[in-house]
Amino acid sequence: MRIASARDILTVLLATIAGFLGGRLIFRTQEVTPDSLGTVRATRFELLSGDGVPVAFWGTDEARNTVIQFIRKNDHQTSSLEGHERTRVNFFGQKKDKVAAFGVSQQGSPFLNLAGKDGISRAILYVTEEQQKPALVLSDEKWEGRILLGFIQSDYPSPAEDDWGLLFRAPSTGTLANIGVVKRDGKLSGIATIRGSGKTWTAP
Repeated sequence: MRIASARDILTVLLATIAGFLGGRLIFRTQEVTPDSLGTVRATRFELLSGDGVPVAFWGTDEARNTVIQFIRKNDHQTSSLEGHERTRVNFFGQKKDKVAAFGVSQQGSPFLNLAGKDGISRAILYVTEEQQKPALVLSDEKWEGRILLGFIQSDYPSPAEDDWGLLFRAPSTGTLANIGVVKRDGKLSGIATIRGSGKTWTAP
């Protein structure tokens, strides 16, 4: 029997290494095509904490908004994200256990919703559905809509509307102060209003 020499062993070892490196090089330089990537499809993705409790999800919520939502941890008594009672519905129809959400409404308009630990909305940035213009709503735990900044939409939206401003509002009393630009008879003009003690000051 012929005993392999050191030269034979070295030759086999080098050939093995060269083959491995060549295969890796071909694998890394091979063109990636859409067909080779594949597609993952699902209606909902959930992110779990270390103990298996859902803390966020990506999908369609109870109001049919397509969102990425983060869930308040204190409400996780079960593994279901949809098992909580709706004690107060916010601007986009989401439940109190949602503390942050970014997504697109059922009508196709984008929004960002931030809530407090109580699940009540504190800040909502959104684009109006009719005119596709931005607005920011700031609230507290007592009343939604304390401050409104941006496009001012009327109760009967129209494409011709072009009112913008900063409004300060309070429960049961409506708007107490505002400053902005309004469109009347096709013309834009500035306006400011302050209400208090039964009196109203308006300029101009």
